[in-house]
Amino acid sequence: MSYDIWGNPLPRGHCEVHPHIHEEYPCSVCMAEKRQQEQASQQSEAEYHMQLEIEKLTQERLELLKALESLLDVTADSKGVSGYHLNGDIAEWDEFECVGEAYELIKQLEGGAA
Repeated sequence: MSYDIWGNPLPRGHCEVHPHIHEEYPCSVCMAEKRQQEQASQQSEAEYHMQLEIEKLTQERLELLKALESLLDVTADSKGVSGYHLNGDIAEWDEFECVGEAYELIKQLEGGAA
């Protein structure tokens, strides 16, 4: 005579884990539970890798923001770019749209809007 996993007598042709199922071990319920566990494991692994990627991107964002702020510090400490205009005039920083856009982007990022 065979027994289930709890030590109870097991009728012939029934699952050891699910004695109410008239299938031999592993029964369809065992297989379904195994698939669910595998899917949960794959999902948690994907979430782990996604979290690593989020942390990496967050760190890169901070580094890029710091680099942009450092570049804008240079523009704050100088008048403009000498030699940009072919006539010899200094191109002042407010002539460059990208400088204003950089300030606006920093403002959005620090405010959490972006």
